[in-house]
Amino acid sequence: MKKISVIFTALAVLALLLAGCASSPGTATTSTTSGAPAAGKGYVNILVTDAPPKNEVTSIMVTVSSINVHMASTETTTVPTSTITSTTTAATTTATTTTATSTATTTSTTTTGTPPPTSSGEAGGQWITIPVSGPNPFDLLKLQGIDELLGTAQLQAGRYTQIRLVLTKVEVALGGGALQEATLPSGELKFIRPFDVIAGETTDVELDFDAKKSVNVTGSGKVMVKPVVKLTITNKSSNELASLSGVVSAVDAQASTISILPTGQTQPIVLGVTPQTVIILDEKEVTLADLAALPAGSTATASYLSNSLKAVRIEIVTPQATTTSA
Repeated sequence: MKKISVIFTALAVLALLLAGCASSPGTATTSTTSGAPAAGKGYVNILVTDAPPKNEVTSIMVTVSSINVHMASTETTTVPTSTITSTTTAATTTATTTTATSTATTTSTTTTGTPPPTSSGEAGGQWITIPVSGPNPFDLLKLQGIDELLGTAQLQAGRYTQIRLVLTKVEVALGGGALQEATLPSGELKFIRPFDVIAGETTDVELDFDAKKSVNVTGSGKVMVKPVVKLTITNKSSNELASLSGVVSAVDAQASTISILPTGQTQPIVLGVTPQTVIILDEKEVTLADLAALPAGSTATASYLSNSLKAVRIEIVTPQATTTSA
């Protein structure tokens, strides 16, 4: 199923990811968060993925205009946990302290598809808009087995009650033919599912689109998309290791950071470098200061702590070393 995931950490940074799932969750999930989270905040990552669709559907191009989350007011003490809706259809959900999974099906619409205004109040809380920074539009059918970051934002730690995903266009190709714009019952997917952003921790919010059930073709050949979405929320340990590979886009010895642009992404990930970080340049151990004259096009593979974005080990290969080895 196509999945969108949101990750919340102690700093509350929201990262949107596009991903595809096969028999297991997407792999090589990356985040475009920059630097360690601020005090009292956590990271949030939103990802998208998909399960194999109907055989005749060969492409599903989705354009997302915004993702909005609603933060409850500080006076809110209890929040319903049993309902999730995508437009007008509700489904029950079960939740644990680490993971909650819900399923929502879009059948008809009572909304206009217009995203809620940024930071506007609702029941004493506020709406926050998450900018879309990843590939957009994206093909859901090309996300199987991978995770693709859709967007990132840093959010205040606290209780959040809703997620709204605004779709501006969906185009579908049948049997390898040309893309044709599909009819959407609503341009907005609404999920009423409380979750917490905990300071210093990361929360993944994943919206898993089932392409097979979402695309309907009428007898006249008209294509309708009524998204069937599964929502999964998982809290991650602050000590969890993550990894990424890409091109080194910047090195700042004064700030003790290195920026790496993951393959296929548009925003780099900025990792903090500590005295304990091991840096390998063309198979030789070096310091961050030794990277001041790093050649353009150098690639890096890094392991880092997912919440603090502190690098544990960075292995860099210069273009010259790549040519020599070849």
